[in-house]
Amino acid sequence: METVGLGFFFEDLPVGRQFKTIGRTVTEADITNFVNCTGMVEVLFTNTEFLAHESDIKGRPAPGALVYCFAEGLLVQATMQHTGFAFLHMELTIENPIVARDTIHSECEIIEGWARQHDKREVMKAFAGRGIPCGAVLDTAEALSDAHLRERGTIVDLDHPTRGRFSTIISPLRLSESPVEPRRAPLFGEHTADVLHALAGYSDAEITALREKGVITLA
Repeated sequence: METVGLGFFFEDLPVGRQFKTIGRTVTEADITNFVNCTGMVEVLFTNTEFLAHESDIKGRPAPGALVYCFAEGLLVQATMQHTGFAFLHMELTIENPIVARDTIHSECEIIEGWARQHDKREVMKAFAGRGIPCGAVLDTAEALSDAHLRERGTIVDLDHPTRGRFSTIISPLRLSESPVEPRRAPLFGEHTADVLHALAGYSDAEITALREKGVITLA
């Protein structure tokens, strides 16, 4: 079943893309709850007499932090569900006050593709350094040339009768009491005679007859 409401991925955010969210009206209840929750109980947000007689702001102003939180919340529900993992940086400038009964929305423009300026290992290192679980996705060539995987025994070299010596990936799991020796894949029909001998009890003459009739193929 399809899950709706999922956020954007890097591929959905090319440089130059612009979008905006739906609106959200700031209420007096929002301001009261936010001020009490955060401890921002300065007179600008709690004293209506101060606002009436000493403040140049008309109306009941909301803390800038509240407005930012609402703006990010609008973006979270619209663009980040399941895909947003970390908040790495912000530059915040407050241009004008927001007062109760103002309606806000967030407008965004992608101005820089940070991840596209780095290779996958650089991105992984930057994220991991901030405690974000991540790992670079290696293609086959990268995996086969990875020194760590080879040191761990996940990349091994095998000999093949037709293609020669080649590198391949084996299971990273190791069982101490049941080790498995890596082997190449068999050629087509390579073990047919062995199987017919051991499991079906066929003689060499019978196997030869089957091959001459085209019933089986031997390597």
